[in-house]
Amino acid sequence: MNGDRPLPPKHTLIGQHARARLVQDHFPDFEGALDRYGGRSSRQIEDILDSYAALWTALRWAEKKSDVEVLGGQERDPRTGHEMRMVV
Repeated sequence: MNGDRPLPPKHTLIGQHARARLVQDHFPDFEGALDRYGGRSSRQIEDILDSYAALWTALRWAEKKSDVEVLGGQERDPRTGHEMRMVV
């Protein structure tokens, strides 16, 4: 969301504000989500921001964006048989 530029740490107020601005640009319902899920403590806001970042990545992967990278996938989880991979 930030063009590969680093952000301040997510556990700082400035880092949370920077991430919230990026999320709000892509997901206009972000403020409503904070209200719906009680996300007003620092830890809750971090979790909600992380969830939106994962959603943004998943949507980009589903849309087959060229800058999305898939790491792993050669191994399978021995319990479930699912490919073990991460999309970034």
